[in-house]
Amino acid sequence: MKKNHKSLFIAIFLAVLVVAALFIVNVGRTTKNSGTDAAEDGTASKSETENSSDTSDENSSEDTNGSEGKMLVVTSFYPMYIGAMNLLDGVEGIEYVNLTEPTTGCLHDYTLTTEDMKLLSTADVFVYNGGGIENFISDVVSAYPELTMVDTSSQVEALEDNAHYWMSVSNYMTQMEEMAEGIKAELSQGNYLSGDALDQAILLIDENLATYEGKLAGLQETEQEIADALADSENTNLVIFHEAYAYLAMDLGYNIVGDMDLDEERQVSASEVEEIISVLNENDPMPLVFADPVYGEDMGQTVSEETGCSVLYLDTLVQSNGEYEKNSYVEKMSENLSAILEALQ
Repeated sequence: MKKNHKSLFIAIFLAVLVVAALFIVNVGRTTKNSGTDAAEDGTASKSETENSSDTSDENSSEDTNGSEGKMLVVTSFYPMYIGAMNLLDGVEGIEYVNLTEPTTGCLHDYTLTTEDMKLLSTADVFVYNGGGIENFISDVVSAYPELTMVDTSSQVEALEDNAHYWMSVSNYMTQMEEMAEGIKAELSQGNYLSGDALDQAILLIDENLATYEGKLAGLQETEQEIADALADSENTNLVIFHEAYAYLAMDLGYNIVGDMDLDEERQVSASEVEEIISVLNENDPMPLVFADPVYGEDMGQTVSEETGCSVLYLDTLVQSNGEYEKNSYVEKMSENLSAILEALQ
């Protein structure tokens, strides 16, 4: 009997040991799995944090990448950009760029490209000639209603259906003043500069404007010399082969008796040639002719051979051969005026 009890006790004891061992093994597995899950969860959280940090850095970069905190001024075409080069020279906090190439010329039929729209989407100020030269202005306003638009023609002396204002030196001076005021207003209202830096930028724009107007005033002195010579002349008649010259004629006091607006797309009929030759022959004394050296040379040679008239080939100051030169307006207009003065002597 005692032997049976002893065997039963040993069996129970061994069973307890087996159960205890199995329990310990299961606990170990559970702990290991929990630790692995916790480690995996920790890795996911770190990854999410890194992604969040990367996104935050990218957003921060996007906020300042466009112009690195500077105000971006975009001009529409060559005459406006040359003005910006003079007014904004050395001004901190402002970058400026031209929308079109320097060889583009007038923008009557210009169509905005995808790249143009991308550039305008980053701009703070868009400076343009006005008067219909840029036929896409409504598209820009519609696409970017918050963009500050500076129309430089709001105070000019305008001729009917003719927006080549820059060919009048006095009008161009007015356009420069409008440009300066528009840029200063945006600079003051925006978050580009503050304190002394803002004051210095505005002061330098004013100083640059005064310097540039001083150069333009020198052109006006030559214009006055021509006007005085014309006042004493028996012949003030003029025929123009580009409507831009109407503003130069206005400044100088010429009497336009005939015109033919020639450009790259203009197809001139035989009857138009006969008509302009008749105008030249019928006026006594014979009118002087202003022609564009690019689009008017052939017609200039034709009328000169047919009538014996004098033809002056003058720059319309609307484009260059591919370069931007800060003094190009002053230099080219000076050449124009010198040619006219010489013709009067």
